[in-house]
Amino acid sequence: MKKILLILSSLLMFVTLTGQTTAEEQYQKGFELFKNKEYKQAEEWYLKSANQGYDRAQCALGIYYEKGFGGKIDYTKAAQWYRKAADQGFAMAQKLLGDTYYNGTGSEYNRTIAAQWYRKAADQGLAMAQFSLAVCYEFGVGVEEDRATALKWYKKASEQGHERATIQVLNNKYPIERNILIFFSEGLAKIKSYDKCGYVDVYGKEVIPFKYDNVWNFSEGLAAVELKEKRGYIDKTGKEVIPLKYDEANEFEDGLATVSLKGKFGVIDKTGKVIVPYKYDLLYRWFSDEVVVAKLNEKYGHIDKTGKEIIPLMYDWALSFSEGLAGVQQNNKFGFVNKQNQIIAPMKYDDVNLFKGGVAVVKLNNKFGLIDKTGKEITPIKYDKIEQSYEGLSVMKTGDKYGYLNTKGEEAIPAMYYKVERFHNGTAHVSGWDENGNKQGFLIDETGKELGRYKGGVLVPAK
Repeated sequence: MKKILLILSSLLMFVTLTGQTTAEEQYQKGFELFKNKEYKQAEEWYLKSANQGYDRAQCALGIYYEKGFGGKIDYTKAAQWYRKAADQGFAMAQKLLGDTYYNGTGSEYNRTIAAQWYRKAADQGLAMAQFSLAVCYEFGVGVEEDRATALKWYKKASEQGHERATIQVLNNKYPIERNILIFFSEGLAKIKSYDKCGYVDVYGKEVIPFKYDNVWNFSEGLAAVELKEKRGYIDKTGKEVIPLKYDEANEFEDGLATVSLKGKFGVIDKTGKVIVPYKYDLLYRWFSDEVVVAKLNEKYGHIDKTGKEIIPLMYDWALSFSEGLAGVQQNNKFGFVNKQNQIIAPMKYDDVNLFKGGVAVVKLNNKFGLIDKTGKEITPIKYDKIEQSYEGLSVMKTGDKYGYLNTKGEEAIPAMYYKVERFHNGTAHVSGWDENGNKQGFLIDETGKELGRYKGGVLVPAK
């Protein structure tokens, strides 16, 4: 959703630079409604503008229908609107139209045509199109494979700060270990090359020299670094703002970080000031619900950000707090307590997970179920597997079939598939059987409704 808003915002930026016409004003009105999640009204204003030939509104409608903001995905209608804007030379629409050919969604499955549309948009300087075109050249998709041309387009996109393109350029530039993944955090990526580590920006420029033995991601403007087995913190200019003296140094969260010194853990702020004394055998590296798990003399509990013990260190194991509750273990059994150390779910389970969306997965006698935040079992403990809730639905398994449970414990989608994925943006990819008993991949919504079927790796929308 964030990416979609960024795309639509970029269209709006162009509008404000070119002055106002009726169609532009209508588009702006639609965008404001879209930001407020008033999707139906947004569609009405987009249509008013698009029907006057305004390319940005036409492109916005394509996104609207492709993502199903009106309640139903319509790839065909999305491609039609993308084409209207693309034919007027609008680069964003050209790129998105190329995607419909690349994926076979709304347009025929034709990656040669996809590459042609990417090229049109790339020639206008659209970084995301330059990246897509580079991918085509790198792998010979829709064009003849040409690594040199691929790198040229990656570099063009990287010069505009396209992170994924920069990663490709970096992989070509540095002899990076194969098992090292590059990704950006707060605009900088950590790189390890020739056994030394440093940072580059989104343009691939080295901004912090390769002089450390190890480095970690930036968080709240600071990153932990290691040299000669001692750790400290640097800022984005490379200045060592907290001395390299710690045995362990973790990411900052809400201005605090857990560190260890001479075998004991404590908490410091961003100036290096000690907030919680170095006395614990372990402090989990993250704060959750304003509380961190602590270990001392083989017993676990929880402390707050001032070091006050919220939960006495009396348990054999403890999970982080989530949604006001924490899983704890005593006498080889797990339950849940609140921040007053009151038992909410009895110590009877063989294992428990964090709460998410008001429910937590529990295990008993090698079977799984869900409990709510009162400790009530909202499903029988009968499933062979349950995953943590995502978008209000938990993957569950019974026998060799998979389905989904909702946060009420109901079987929202029955166990009828042999393979499923978590829901993302209201849809999930699942694999089951068609009407003739043949294996078939589907795209479904949160009600289990079929949105499309995969044919040769291409999604064919349901009619």
